[in-house]
Amino acid sequence: MSKGTANDGQFIERAFSSIRQVMEGDDLDAAYHRFILPETASVRFAKALDRSVNGSMIDMIRHATYWLAAGEISPFDVGRGLNEIPMSAPHSSWGFRGIGRVFGERGN
Repeated sequence: MSKGTANDGQFIERAFSSIRQVMEGDDLDAAYHRFILPETASVRFAKALDRSVNGSMIDMIRHATYWLAAGEISPFDVGRGLNEIPMSAPHSSWGFRGIGRVFGERGN
């Protein structure tokens, strides 16, 4: 659970609120209401696929923490900056079956 949240429901509520604010700031509020809002009741938590995913998440947290502590850019711009950080592609052996396992579907 993230720092400052008491339970899963509070975490989910805050996450979707942040997503909505960012999308509205980018004039994507119609997309939020059409694609994301209907799915808010079906949130499931899962483990990261491997340690490299955890490492990438930790790296992004460190970047965001540094940028916010410096106080030179807004939280919205921090999000945009994080989207500019290059990340390696998922392992090529995942293929479509591997991606299906990520989303809980059975590969053939």
